[in-house]
Amino acid sequence: MSVPVSTAAAPGLRAENRLSVRAAALVAAPLLVLASELAAPREPDGLSDRAEAAFLVDHSQRLLVSGLFGLLAGTAQTAAFLVVALTPWERGRSALRVAAFPGIAGGVGLVMHMTALLAGRDILLDDPASYATVHALDSGTNTLIALLALVVGINLAMIVLAAGAKRAGLAGWWVVAAAVLGLVADFWDTSYNTIGWSLFATAVMVPVARGAAAAARRQHQGAAEARGVSYGRSARSGSR
Repeated sequence: MSVPVSTAAAPGLRAENRLSVRAAALVAAPLLVLASELAAPREPDGLSDRAEAAFLVDHSQRLLVSGLFGLLAGTAQTAAFLVVALTPWERGRSALRVAAFPGIAGGVGLVMHMTALLAGRDILLDDPASYATVHALDSGTNTLIALLALVVGINLAMIVLAAGAKRAGLAGWWVVAAAVLGLVADFWDTSYNTIGWSLFATAVMVPVARGAAAAARRQHQGAAEARGVSYGRSARSGSR
């Protein structure tokens, strides 16, 4: 008995679509960080608390766009490192899966940080004189935990991820160099530091995304072949 082509092809097509979405999440995370940073207003140095509050109110729409992109980036980053953790890697498995834990923490930290940013924006829009409250929010325990998880988590994740990618044969030594340069860029004393980080992080994520898609595709193909063998044996048994 033959299986209709359309019925047989549908599961494979759905699997390919899922692989594409997973690979897209890996690359989308740093690109969304880049979009968030490009949308964010660049605050001049040396502003007083009152002047800083006025600047943020004047640029509230850009802050909103930046915050929304940041929330999407944090969500995508968490999803991306879940993909890394769940991918059936053939080589470099330990390093790649270890990288997932600080990477997920970094994604959660980014969501927390952007939530606090948007909360501060709403407070200032409601009362521009409440800059002391916003300052307390920015220096509070929640923000400090978020920044610690974000800065330490994502940079550690990128270094370990790059080492795992090199071990897995997904890229050469350049991927480790890109991760190190991303770390340097993130701590560079400029308001454009995160833009530099996101570009280097994208360079690290591209080969990992390709490798994750290829590994998952091999797993799906192996499962499909196993089902085909099982189906063939069942058909032969039924015809006896």
